[in-house]
Amino acid sequence: MDSAHFLLERLNWPVRFARLQAAREYANLLADASFGAVALQIYLTWLSERQSENEVCSGLAVLLAASTNYLPGIDVLSQNLPRPSILADYMLKEIYGPAAPGDSWASHHSGRAPPSFEPGEYFLRHQGDQIPPSLGAELLRLEQLSGLPFLKQWAFEWEHTKTSTNAPLSGFPYHFLEAALERSGVSAQLDQRQGDIYRSAYLRTLHCAVDTWRMPLEVASEAATKCLPLNRGLVDIGPVDRPHWLGELPDECAPDDASLEPIIKEILKAAMKSDGLVPVHLRTPLSLKISEFSSLTLSCALLSEDFVPVPDMDIADLRSSAWDLPTGSLFAGQPRRLGADDYARPTSQGTRLPFCVDIFPFPFGYWMGDLFHLGLSLPASYVFDEPISYHCRGGGILTEVNGQLIGRWTTWNDHWTYLYPKGGNTRCGSVSEMRPVDIITAADRFGLKVGWTADIKIWLREKSYDELKLIQKSTFFFDDGEIVR
Repeated sequence: MDSAHFLLERLNWPVRFARLQAAREYANLLADASFGAVALQIYLTWLSERQSENEVCSGLAVLLAASTNYLPGIDVLSQNLPRPSILADYMLKEIYGPAAPGDSWASHHSGRAPPSFEPGEYFLRHQGDQIPPSLGAELLRLEQLSGLPFLKQWAFEWEHTKTSTNAPLSGFPYHFLEAALERSGVSAQLDQRQGDIYRSAYLRTLHCAVDTWRMPLEVASEAATKCLPLNRGLVDIGPVDRPHWLGELPDECAPDDASLEPIIKEILKAAMKSDGLVPVHLRTPLSLKISEFSSLTLSCALLSEDFVPVPDMDIADLRSSAWDLPTGSLFAGQPRRLGADDYARPTSQGTRLPFCVDIFPFPFGYWMGDLFHLGLSLPASYVFDEPISYHCRGGGILTEVNGQLIGRWTTWNDHWTYLYPKGGNTRCGSVSEMRPVDIITAADRFGLKVGWTADIKIWLREKSYDELKLIQKSTFFFDDGEIVR
């Protein structure tokens, strides 16, 4: 029983990755033949004691991760939701379908903020410490569209939620992030207690908007999903072992005099010995003996013969593509058709068209922020003549055409921490792979050459209290049939 309580309390842990792991593990506990029934009762009791809307949604994330065979009855669950919300309703419909009740949240707000109310200094000063700017930006957008005081209402709801929960006024998380790193632009994938209060107040603002300002329900529901902790389709994405073919090869890129092209070719040839798929986009940290903050990014692209990169710019980066998921928060189905011209990257001369794009799904699930920050680098629809689809299976993301596997994306952790530098990622890696035949076919169709681009970034400091300095170098070369054939 103590271990069950321990897992549930981890749903409020500051590290988002710990919350994700706790939800997965408790979902497994519900399926345990000998302990599942007890675990369910402990869960329902814990859920009934939550003090804020966002805490309830964090608890419901367990059920998003659970098998439908082990869910509590919807009536029993509804009796143990002390803080209903528009987001909780959305999650219940994702979990239970049309049987889930709705609209029990409409009156769960503090009434309209009086004209004399002014947001407090703490609320204004610490938004950036506690939550991403996207929440405030969404309320500002709604305010500009409607002329209604969404931002003032948010501050008003925050005051009431802070008082009712007696939540501490946490400041910048210096106990998680030392000052020298913060000055260097290092950030952290964290949520403190006040993050929960800001998010709960955000949801209550949407309740007020629907209840008193007659905001359309579908608009409010879409805005609420910005606080969704988990994407139902991506919940099974799990780290695999670091690919054995990487070995220590990425570290060989670190010395100032390293000849990058032969090292990159050695990595690619080692990868193809595994199962014949080609790594068309690779991101991986270098070892800790090089630096805590470092990365190698390797990308396959269609290049024109006159290609010249922009000086002092990343040459292996990808453009992001938003994907409004076709079915709720399930990461599955056909992405929209992308135009190749829109996703070619900047050059000084010629063309660079990557084989992958960074897919950003809506709704996304903020507990998986380190993966979205790293990028779900998947084969782009413009590479293929026929429609493609993405599906989460086996802990990764598969790309298919007419049910046939044509691409695979996997991720791993490498001495992972929640810290990441400006312009970098946490210590996780990923690789997106494709069949050689599809690469060659695309090159023929576009009339371009297969090429490889690579960026190496290493953040260093001489002493522990110094600020980090970025060392960066890049290279590219044409394939000429040496790798892809």
